[in-house]
Amino acid sequence: MVKSTLTPAVSTPASPNTTSPYIGTISTTYGQLSINSGDAADHASMLGAQLSGLLLLIGGDDCESFKACNTDSQASLLWLARNLAKELTAVVPLVSADSLARGAA
Repeated sequence: MVKSTLTPAVSTPASPNTTSPYIGTISTTYGQLSINSGDAADHASMLGAQLSGLLLLIGGDDCESFKACNTDSQASLLWLARNLAKELTAVVPLVSADSLARGAA
């Protein structure tokens, strides 16, 4: 399951190469993803574009390309779409929290 953990912004960077404060972590199928301030909206945008492209592939041309795939490939494509949607859902609260924190600063 993909979920987010909201953590109050701290003044210490998450890594030495970053100057943005850490705002939270999302659990994904591929591990934990730490999100810094300013990155949440970019990550959400990337996930939305990936999901949109995948759904266009699945649903375009009256789903003929999708229907032509074998059952395992169809299941894999749907699994990918579901996981992109779950990750996007998990990152949205971080986008909101980051926006509120930036507005308050």
